[in-house]
Parts: sequence; C-alpha cells; structure tokens
Amino acid sequence: MEVLGLNIKNVISLKNADIYQGKSLILQDVNLNIKEAEFTYLIGKTGSGKSSLLKTIYGELPLKKGTGIVVDQDIKKLTYENKYLFRRKLGMIFQQFNLIKSWNVYQNLDYSLRALDWKDKDKRLLRIKEVLSDIGLSNKIKSSIFELSGGEQQRVAIARALLNYPKLIVADEPTGSLDMNSADELMYLIKKIASENQTAVIFATHDMRIVDKFPALTYLCKDGHLQSID
Repeated sequence: MEVLGLNIKNVISLKNADIYQGKSLILQDVNLNIKEAEFTYLIGKTGSGKSSLLKTIYGELPLKKGTGIVVDQDIKKLTYENKYLFRRKLGMIFQQFNLIKSWNVYQNLDYSLRALDWKDKDKRLLRIKEVLSDIGLSNKIKSSIFELSGGEQQRVAIARALLNYPKLIVADEPTGSLDMNSADELMYLIKKIASENQTAVIFATHDMRIVDKFPALTYLCKDGHLQSID
C-alpha cells in the first residue's frame, strides 16, 4: 500500500488460511491483513477461535493450509530453531500477567532482556527505565510485583512486551481480569504507545464495551469464519 509516497507494509498477511487446534478445524479460509501501526480488534464469543488464530500468528499452532506471513516470517516454515528468533520481533500480552511475584519490577524486566540476549547490563537498565517511563511506572522499578495493583501488574506486562522494540503486539484478552477503570487506562496506554512507536496491535477481546469506547478496525470470529466488521 502506498500512502503519500510512503510504503506501508503488512505486518500480518494471512490468505486462505485454515486454523486448526490439533485435528479440529476452528476457522476456515481466513484472510487477514494488518499493516504497520494499525490497531485491530479480534472479537467473538469464547471458543469462537480468537485464541487459536492468535496462537497461529505467533507460531504456537502450525499453519496447515493457506499462506501466512507475520513480521516478514513465513509462519509455515517456523521450526523449533527459528521460532525463538521470530518471537523476538513480537510483544505478547495475556490476561494472566505471567510475572514472577517474588521479584521486583526491575528483576522481571531484566530477566526478559537477558533471555532476549541483551548482554550489556547498562543498556538493559536504560531500556527498562525507558519502558517504565512510557507506561508511567518509573517510580515502581524496585517494587515487588505482589505490591502492585492488578492494573499496575498489567502495565508491567505491557512494558515487558515493549522491551525489544516489537513490530507487532499480540494481546489476548489483556483486560479480562481488570476492573472497568483499570481496563480503560490500559486501553489508553496501549493505543498511545502503539501510535507513538508505529507498532501494529492485534487485540482479542469479548468486551464490546471496550470496542465501542475505543473504536478500531474489527474482525469477528463466528461460525468457523473470520469476517470484517464495518
């Protein structure tokens, strides 16, 4: 796509893709294109295929039929060896925060950077301070995870997703365990950061209140198919 002389690339491009969970066909003939910096909702009832589609996008489930390119990677060619490198290009946020509660904020984020092969301790600290500033938790760097509210813990999970400058954020029901005010704060934050960093976001939710309040391009999983909602 060409806009004002700028070449806008697809971050996700699925064509005629069948989404399987084991041997069960979950979604059939999926066509999905998400561009750089584009925020996209994935909606549908529990069990409609949202999570299975996301898992296919980030390589947890194999793509058996159709084609799929995600952040320049042919996901049909993912292997045990290259899957780890592929996921370095992604930021992932889930309903469960998956933080080590006995550690403080710095320790959780530093652990993730070391896993991403950031070897320089000073550079890791600088990046941690940058992402904590982005999410408004600079003063919590030494706070233990168990001391934080649910909304603050989810902000730390967002910070972790941003650490490696991802081209795509995959968010699977990240507001599901938050109260309404915390969920709204999280949405303002994710949309702001995604816009500032030109990061694409695919955001699965069943909370239509959020979709109505923070409108964006929306796809519906229903009856084994994916359809665009105007």
